[in-house]
Amino acid sequence: MSKKQKVNISYLSSRISESAWPALNRALSAFTFKVLDDQFELFINTLTEVIESNSPFYSEMLRYHLVLAIDIIAPKVSEEKQQQLINILIIALGNSNGLISDAAENALSNIGESAIPALITVLGNPNNSNIYIRDAAKNALSKMGELAVPALITALGDSNIHVHYGVEGALIKIGEPAIPALITALGSDEYVRSAAVNVLINILSSDKLVELIADYKLSPEIRKHIFSSAKEKLEPRDLFYSEILIILNTNEQIEIAKVLMVNGIFPTPYLIENYNPSKLNDWKQLLQRFK
Repeated sequence: MSKKQKVNISYLSSRISESAWPALNRALSAFTFKVLDDQFELFINTLTEVIESNSPFYSEMLRYHLVLAIDIIAPKVSEEKQQQLINILIIALGNSNGLISDAAENALSNIGESAIPALITVLGNPNNSNIYIRDAAKNALSKMGELAVPALITALGDSNIHVHYGVEGALIKIGEPAIPALITALGSDEYVRSAAVNVLINILSSDKLVELIADYKLSPEIRKHIFSSAKEKLEPRDLFYSEILIILNTNEQIEIAKVLMVNGIFPTPYLIENYNPSKLNDWKQLLQRFK
């Protein structure tokens, strides 16, 4: 693209009214799609220059609508060309203009699985002077929801601390859809387990954490790990109940503790040891007297 053509784009974009931008966006998308085959490399180079440049020569609205155009065409191109578009969106992700950065987040999340490795790389780049780009990458990953969970669980084991904490943040943002995979990850090595526990503590309510601590399918070691990490979040009643749960040695004892709690009887070690279904009503009546 010649300097004259660049000047024309800048001149036009600075003078187009706000109401006309949607039409221009469609035109940019159509133009982009048209040049994909025979002029793709020229298009990529020009697009990279426009998105990456801080020069007022290009208007912010032009950059924003070029990102929107990429969002439209990225799913329609080959994997190789899509990766080149992802690289440009990563540049736009770090733009100080929130409109452009948010548009890049949405475009990357819409691309989905193919964009995950590049976003995880952003999380792990210690040389990133842009303090906002990691948050934007976490947001893009979290917007993918359940689709991103398998790759994020794998990345929990990354030794790069920036990746590790960035992935934790993305999983916390994803929330409930990530819970089954996080529970499975509790069976991994200590490094991944600790991260999974930290994410679960941030997602689950106090009563749901107690259910996890009471899950006898998990090893006693894992249940104790969850309890020790979750103490500050547990409600007082849940905290005392959990202290009982982690000292129980058998599935039968845990089930008895659950039955007692459901019936409004706090499961002390004595009651668990001496439990008999026939005694349950007597204990409940005795408890009512003290109330």
